[in-house]
Amino acid sequence: LASLLATLLDVPAHLVIVEDHDSSHTEGVRGRGAGHQSVTRDEKANAYLEGTAASLQALDIAISTEVRSGPAATGVMATLGTGDLLVITTHGQGAARRWQIGNVAEKLLRQAATPVALVRADVT
Repeated sequence: LASLLATLLDVPAHLVIVEDHDSSHTEGVRGRGAGHQSVTRDEKANAYLEGTAASLQALDIAISTEVRSGPAATGVMATLGTGDLLVITTHGQGAARRWQIGNVAEKLLRQAATPVALVRADVT
């Protein structure tokens, strides 16, 4: 959805991963250990963003990337500017709760100062 909108509107996209040190919620990469593991997690986050950015650049979409640390919803909201549209996915909590949205997605829907497009991650 983000790539389609960026192409149709001829606007750049900004890809963000927020690593939440204090909970299990992380956008893009789960958790973060201490010492050498944190470098590995940061490297994985950057590699994931670079791969995604390359796919979008192949579609002639201008891309920037950012890895942030802290509470996921707060970190994502800190990257938003006037005129932005936030496109996020939610993973849900299994088959029994597949129609519910996650805690981070709910916070972003309620608190983001920009419009939010929420896409279920399990939709193919």
